[in-house]
Amino acid sequence: MSDAAASAGVMSAVGVTFDGGDPAINVEEIMGRIRHTIAEKKKSRVCRQDALLSQGTDLFRLDTSKSVTSRLALLNFTASLNLEGQPIVSHRPLVGFAIRFAKQLWRRMTRTYTDAIFAEQSRFNAEMTTAVSDLHQQLQEQRAENQRLRELIERLKQ
Repeated sequence: MSDAAASAGVMSAVGVTFDGGDPAINVEEIMGRIRHTIAEKKKSRVCRQDALLSQGTDLFRLDTSKSVTSRLALLNFTASLNLEGQPIVSHRPLVGFAIRFAKQLWRRMTRTYTDAIFAEQSRFNAEMTTAVSDLHQQLQEQRAENQRLRELIERLKQ
């Protein structure tokens, strides 16, 4: 298969059509498919709403190079471990039940050994993020006190 034929196959798979050589993308159709997929994932509980995301924090736009608040938000987001894991699904119609059963059995067997470790790590992460947040709060208070004292010194000099 040539590169052009492969590209045309990929383009048609994602909804790009060609009219006289100019690609036309049906954005509404693509967005409709995306919305439908998200709704299906929410129904099957594959997609869950995170508390930080529901507060409107955009994790992709956090400026971690400058803002301590952004860093703390990202740290809080990544601190908790999901012990449940992803839901076990299979798209295979005939052997899907057997695959799901085997995966569930394997998960139960391994979770016996791993859950205690992950729970302990989650507790440690929560304590660390709390400690870092408290230190940040104390630092902010110290900076405010420092600024107040500098202003007082300046007034006394005059």
